Amino acid sequence: MTAIAVVLALTVPAINTALAATPVVGGKCSPAGNKYRSGTKMLICTLKNKKLIWVNAPQPTTSNKQASPSTQPTPASPKNTYPQNQPTQNNQSQQPNQKGPVDPYADLPFLSTFEKNLSSAFPVDFSKALLTIPYLGVNSKAPHAGLHVHWSNASGVWTDAGGKDHVTNYPAVRAFEDGFIDLVTNLYTMQTTNGQGHQRYGVILAFARTASGRPVMADYSLEPLINEPSPHFYESFIKVNQGQKVKKGDIIAYLYIPPTSTGGTHVHFNLVSDNQQMTPSVFTPEVVKAFSSKYLDASYLKSGALLPACIGYGISAAENPFEKKAFDCL
Repeated sequence: MTAIAVVLALTVPAINTALAATPVVGGKCSPAGNKYRSGTKMLICTLKNKKLIWVNAPQPTTSNKQASPSTQPTPASPKNTYPQNQPTQNNQSQQPNQKGPVDPYADLPFLSTFEKNLSSAFPVDFSKALLTIPYLGVNSKAPHAGLHVHWSNASGVWTDAGGKDHVTNYPAVRAFEDGFIDLVTNLYTMQTTNGQGHQRYGVILAFARTASGRPVMADYSLEPLINEPSPHFYESFIKVNQGQKVKKGDIIAYLYIPPTSTGGTHVHFNLVSDNQQMTPSVFTPEVVKAFSSKYLDASYLKSGALLPACIGYGISAAENPFEKKAFDCL
């Protein structure tokens, strides 16, 4: 390993599956009692069948009594502080002359179309990033369900970038395909096995559906790898609202890089459908080649050989978005 690789191995925190995608019902969690909230959604880490998993938090009960229309006051409209509090355009709703709810995902293309119609719009410009790590499947040496792109402030370029008042000075995060914003998370505390958590923010983009009609999401987890500098700090770095339609290449957020970052700050990106995380192997060969040219090192392979040029390595059949077949490199 070169001297540079040694430095990177020391400065970039070890990848851990606990730092994976946005929590979902039934997903693994730790510790017991840990809570996750985004808009009206709230999950709690609970021990069930000897496993710690996310479950829906119980909602407070309310009385069925209602004031009569003539006496019930009209509540004032609260100021929408967080993007996820904005009206959701794509939520299921009853339409005139229709018997059932509208499926917000019905117009999305099938996931299979992206096997040949590959995207050239990677979520970030990694040409200026420090390093990249592919999605490491369960058949790799150190599984981690999401590719990474890392940044550092070792050169001092982000020291005076301006923080939340000048978010456009930071790396832009873009929609890699058309779709709509299914979820916005302004703040979530990550739990790590070493007991040192950190706070992040993120966006989930609905962009496709499976052959059975189930939605497929792209999970963007933006992780400065520090605790939020001040209340609502990350809010200004998110540039979309829940339910908003976006086009490929649109800026959806900016990645905050702390002045103290030594290489841990990163964007985590993966696909997910029905709680199953999958490799985001939906990019053109040119993008894959450029991405792999900035690999950290070869330490994530069982064999110790060089990582091949791919978005997902050592993936199982369940992690393959296109067919139920395992691949070493996809």
